[in-house]
Amino acid sequence: MTSFKDHFSGHAGDCRAFRPTYPDGLAAVLAARFTTVHATDAGAEQIAPLPPASVSRSYIGSSSESQ
Repeated sequence: MTSFKDHFSGHAGDCRAFRPTYPDGLAAVLAARFTTVHATDAGAEQIAPLPPASVSRSYIGSSSESQ
């Protein structure tokens, strides 16, 4: 397995500024179906700027570490 190369944490603020938005209708459909939202990123800097209400739980780690 190759090591993780973090190309994005230094630009976390830029990512937030350019993160796409989604229609309110989509949020309503998803909220009716799911009770928990998980955010996963290998870089803590990518998780830190997320609005608190946008995720129920956040995890720092690679996809291979998640279960």
